[in-house]
Amino acid sequence: MRNALALLTPEGLEGVVATVIDNNPGMDESTAERIVAEAIKFVHTAAQFSTASIAPSKVVDEGGTP
Repeated sequence: MRNALALLTPEGLEGVVATVIDNNPGMDESTAERIVAEAIKFVHTAAQFSTASIAPSKVVDEGGTP
C-alpha cells in the first residue's frame, strides 16, 4: 500500500491525527501521521489475511483509537 493516508479524507485524517496527539501529549504531528499510516496498513493487511492471528505493536495500535 503506497499511500495509506490517501484512504482518508483530509478532514478524517485531521481528526484521527488529532486524537492520536490528544492521547499522547507532546507528540508531534508528523509522528502521529506516521502512526495513523501504519495503523491503516495494519488494518489492510489484517483484512487480506483474516485467518492469521496478528496484532499491531502498541505504538501502531494507538492509530486505531476512536
